[in-house]
Amino acid sequence: MEKQSETNSPYKDKTIPAILKLMKAKDDTTRLVGLGALRSLLDNEPELQRDNKTLAFLWDAVSHKFLDRLLRTKDPYSRDIAVNVIRAFAQLLPNPKPDSLLRRLPNLVQAMVPSSEESMTAILQTLVAFVNSPEGNKAFLELDDWTPLIENAPNQDLVHLVFTLSWLSVPQGHQTAVRGKIDEALSGLVAAFKGQDAIPLMERLGQTLGLLPRDCVPQDPSWLKPLVQFIHDAAFNKRITPEGRHAYTCCATALLMTYGERTCSMLFTREKYLFISLVLVDIRASMPSLLSKRGTPGYEPASSRVTFDLVIMSEFIKYLLDQADKDEPIFQLSADQVLEFRKSAMETLYNVVEYLGDYWDAIEAERAGGSEVSSASRIKGEIAPEDGKMDTSFVVAALGVLSVWLPEDDSTELREKVDALPTDLFLELYQIPRYQDLVLNVIDLKVDDDGSPLATRRKAGSGSRTHEVIADK
Repeated sequence: MEKQSETNSPYKDKTIPAILKLMKAKDDTTRLVGLGALRSLLDNEPELQRDNKTLAFLWDAVSHKFLDRLLRTKDPYSRDIAVNVIRAFAQLLPNPKPDSLLRRLPNLVQAMVPSSEESMTAILQTLVAFVNSPEGNKAFLELDDWTPLIENAPNQDLVHLVFTLSWLSVPQGHQTAVRGKIDEALSGLVAAFKGQDAIPLMERLGQTLGLLPRDCVPQDPSWLKPLVQFIHDAAFNKRITPEGRHAYTCCATALLMTYGERTCSMLFTREKYLFISLVLVDIRASMPSLLSKRGTPGYEPASSRVTFDLVIMSEFIKYLLDQADKDEPIFQLSADQVLEFRKSAMETLYNVVEYLGDYWDAIEAERAGGSEVSSASRIKGEIAPEDGKMDTSFVVAALGVLSVWLPEDDSTELREKVDALPTDLFLELYQIPRYQDLVLNVIDLKVDDDGSPLATRRKAGSGSRTHEVIADK
């Protein structure tokens, strides 16, 4: 038998025949020693790690039933060896993964409870490798029970990565069938974080919800209200960190974009008016130092957080206006709150417009090879000098809130400040078809019957240079 194994093995390593002999022994202790030696070989031999033919040979030589038995055992040492052998093959074998490997998935997930920290990490690394392949993700989505993953989510960030990778790759034709399972998992995740630090959950869900295939999005989520409560709890926490603010604003933005008015009715309440006040304060507090952060690791999270803030502000204004038009509104501010909000919003928007002008000047300086922008930002590629791309998400969010506010504002001062913004800022965004209506709304241009922009006079006076240029396009 040993001679046959040595002959069949494509990899000429003298240890392999000995390992094969150990794994084929009749007693479990010897077989376990063989698996341990195999794990060490797989983890420490770069040449073997690149040899797909030998890897497949070795996987076929392993007793898969013995692996399953070890995964179910209460002995942590034995279970750890089995987990890491499967993890090594999952990471090293090319796609498509063998069915015999994927069939280990149910026992592997159940082995999470209980398990050592090392085994837990290895299991989650294995799941990441599985869901990164179509056949592996299909097997994961068909699992009957994700409970061990959900229960460990508060302490294992890799759990969120597994779910994110899997849910964003649900194949067409299976999305509706998987939707209920995703809904149930999200309900379990929110429940698991009750009384825990929910910042990681909000960050991950904020990143994932808006990217889910439409047919995978839960339709009537019971977890929405407790998740909004997490957002409020974080926002009202005086010791919240910048990372925490990023997480709850990211999550709030995703919920507003996904569930619209239903989220508004929970997120924006008269009792929770402080929430939108804090959002506006964060915008104003962040603007003065945001530009100076460019080219540093702190810029992207700060910029994206302010972008989320601006979207939340925009959605609040739209919700406020919508409720004002209803005979029986479910949300109304008191007269004092309206005045307070208007004052705070105007101050915030002045800051936003001023920042947009400074931001565009910095972009123009970099495109011209000026020194206003550090070389670090060029190295990082934040605004690539060769193509001069701007931070479109931020600019769109800023113009978005202006497009909602300006038509309802009686004063001319803010409008004049918007008119004074560089024409090229609007022109560059106007070149992107999906943003053309936004630009027209902000600069108060109307569209003629043939679809071309038509300049109009506004309360503030005649059209700006931006009107003339875009109207000629």
